[in-house]
Amino acid sequence: MWWIVDVGFSCAIDKKVATQPQKKCLHLDCQATNIFYSSMKDNIFGEIMDMKSAHEIWVFLNEKYGVIYKEVLCQMWRHIRMLLTPFLDTYLRTRI
Repeated sequence: MWWIVDVGFSCAIDKKVATQPQKKCLHLDCQATNIFYSSMKDNIFGEIMDMKSAHEIWVFLNEKYGVIYKEVLCQMWRHIRMLLTPFLDTYLRTRI
């Protein structure tokens, strides 16, 4: 998911005819964007709420605040871990 945030993807995708990899990119971008939305304090959320991609949000935050401060990163990682834990648990149970 991190590369979607850091690099983004530049192709215009028609959701009706998207390939599986393109759909995966869209899904990851939506997840990352939602993590940003839910991790921000109200004053920052107001600045990013109209942005449509995780990469766009990331670039804006880096330009405005320089290095993203530790609190935001910690909140994001908590959200990512909450999203991934059920999948990892299921995966590990099927492998044991």
